[in-house]
Amino acid sequence: LETVALVIVILGVAAIVSKNLELPLHTLTHHHMRYLTYGAFGAHDPMFQYVNGIAILHDEPFSKYYGNYKLLYHVQDRGIIAGVLYAVLRGIAAPLSPDIAYSYGFYTLFGSVLNILALLPVFALHKYFFPGKPRPLLILFLISASPFLVTNYFLTWFKLAGAGLVISGIVMLLLDKTSIKPWIVTGVVWGLAANFHPSLALSFPVITIWLLVRYFRGGENRFLPAAGVFVVLVGIFVVMNMPWTIVKATYYEDTSKLFREHFLASQSYDREHGLLGSIRQFADRYTLEEQISTRAERLGKSFRVEEIGSLIESAGKTKWEKVLVRWNWLEASFSVYVFAPLIVLLVISSLLTWLVPATSWSESLIKHNGDFRWLFITQLLSIFLVIIVSFGKNSPDLTWNMPMSCLVVLLYLLVHANVAVGKIGAALLFGYSFLTYYRLFFQYF
Repeated sequence: LETVALVIVILGVAAIVSKNLELPLHTLTHHHMRYLTYGAFGAHDPMFQYVNGIAILHDEPFSKYYGNYKLLYHVQDRGIIAGVLYAVLRGIAAPLSPDIAYSYGFYTLFGSVLNILALLPVFALHKYFFPGKPRPLLILFLISASPFLVTNYFLTWFKLAGAGLVISGIVMLLLDKTSIKPWIVTGVVWGLAANFHPSLALSFPVITIWLLVRYFRGGENRFLPAAGVFVVLVGIFVVMNMPWTIVKATYYEDTSKLFREHFLASQSYDREHGLLGSIRQFADRYTLEEQISTRAERLGKSFRVEEIGSLIESAGKTKWEKVLVRWNWLEASFSVYVFAPLIVLLVISSLLTWLVPATSWSESLIKHNGDFRWLFITQLLSIFLVIIVSFGKNSPDLTWNMPMSCLVVLLYLLVHANVAVGKIGAALLFGYSFLTYYRLFFQYF
């Protein structure tokens, strides 16, 4: 059934990206992404690995595509593994049909498949926490009722593909808290994940601390084994990222642009002292008081109260279709709206179930309750820390500025929690999911 679920999503994504295009493989471009994401995202980030793959396959200089700030960033500012994989696939497909193999539509489908594979570790997470027979099709229906997740199925910045690798490592460490083997494999997959997109590494510190404590307790509170698996995890992670790091150090000037942009207010790169010099300049530029004040203000704004007020106000003044599109835009853009509807449903269903106890399930639908709770806490704390630590012109709570694995895990856990409340929770969640699918795709009807 997991395979069936993946095929359903792939076919659905193909229908979405080909809407209103006579020759979708040939005429689809990254400019269509703004429309397909309800206006949430229209930048050229999905182009990076497309041009990387072309340059790699045809042995062209990356400057042909990045020179003179054509794409604002440089090739060294991102991972490279997705570009390598695309170059391989493009090279295999070219002799069969060069027109199709070289099209942006073909590249988008390739990226979509990699992104959609992230559902497999989510299904594994469901199997770990659900006490009965796993229901992948049901989970697919419920978690995909999200503009955030649907748009990331086909956005080829490969954050969702990397998130799947991060979640795979988490699942392996949840399943075995006494052996060193899953730590070795997790080091590999987390290293690959950071190569898909470096932002995913922001999710590692908090979850690693909890998993180490869990391993420590599972090993009869022995310090040395816990320290050993930590060294193994970090060592393998570093090794997995060494090839691209060495290439960048040899041929390109890595100025840590993304880090400076998101955490140092785009502080200029100190060519004499490197990143540490830029950090010192940032500290000189902003006093501690200014930093605390700005970070607190940004944290407050991340709740996006004004935006939801504006949405409610517009409901009585504009066409319903425009309200639905703006609602989709909010959920695709801001982290809080990925979770807010599910949290509201959880509160309502919990209250109603408390008032009508007969609607609760006869047995708990959450297995490994402690792990469920702590996984939720670690992912929420990771998001909180990213918002607090970030310091740049871009809003820190934008979904594409977050480690995507945290958003996906929290989305799944909230869906599971709503179902686990009782029959009322499940009914409300299904009703909300149908409403979400309508507002996602009403333009197709």
